[in-house]
Amino acid sequence: MSDDRYHRLAEIAARQHGVFSVHDADSAGIPDSTLRRGVQMGRFSNLAPRVFAVAGSPNTAMRRRAVAV
Repeated sequence: MSDDRYHRLAEIAARQHGVFSVHDADSAGIPDSTLRRGVQMGRFSNLAPRVFAVAGSPNTAMRRRAVAV
């Protein structure tokens, strides 16, 4: 996996309080299978259907709002 893809996803997640969607990951070049593996490895947390967070991102009110949208 290219570090550029993770960097693009990190930029997206940073703008969204650590949260990103499957669509966001896909647009960064990260397929669903890599997301599942990332959850298993503790890199990402699955917060809701098709919604993830970068592991270690703070669980703030803004993040909870981003998940709800």
